[in-house]
Amino acid sequence: MIIVYNLMKVTIVLMILSGTMMTAQATGTTLGIGATVTSKLELNVDAADRSWPLDPDHTPFADTILADSGISVKANKLGWTVTVAADKAKLTEYTSSYGTKTLASAMSLQADPVDGGTGHTVSTMTTSPQLLWGDGPKGAKEKAGLKFTQPVSFDDEPLTAGNYHSVLTFTLAAA
Repeated sequence: MIIVYNLMKVTIVLMILSGTMMTAQATGTTLGIGATVTSKLELNVDAADRSWPLDPDHTPFADTILADSGISVKANKLGWTVTVAADKAKLTEYTSSYGTKTLASAMSLQADPVDGGTGHTVSTMTTSPQLLWGDGPKGAKEKAGLKFTQPVSFDDEPLTAGNYHSVLTFTLAAA
């Protein structure tokens, strides 16, 4: 029995030395992962339509919309901008369509960012896009309040029907 046992030891040693003993070796293949990050630029105008009581004795009329109810941006790019343009440069008579009467002065609009970027004042609203909020940071929900100012004078005529009206278009663009 001792001879068999010693013979097994010698056989194992010889197998190890000759490299015939099987050892567990890891074999495998590779898996490459490629990923792209989706560009995220999203603008929301959270404010509801406004209706202003304009009085020439109390001019200019001002309306402030706080940041939680103003405009908000989601972006994963730095340096975005928000512009604003009006369909009419001055508030214009409106019933079911635009009329011919306008207020003497154009409104102005100012952005007041809470979290970052630079707020600008559009001192005279026009039909061309104008910079309202620039140098925007990355963020899940950047917010800005809005301050409207509308001068009114005794030359501005009261309407018998409808109201003075304009539609503002806000546009978000990547830098």
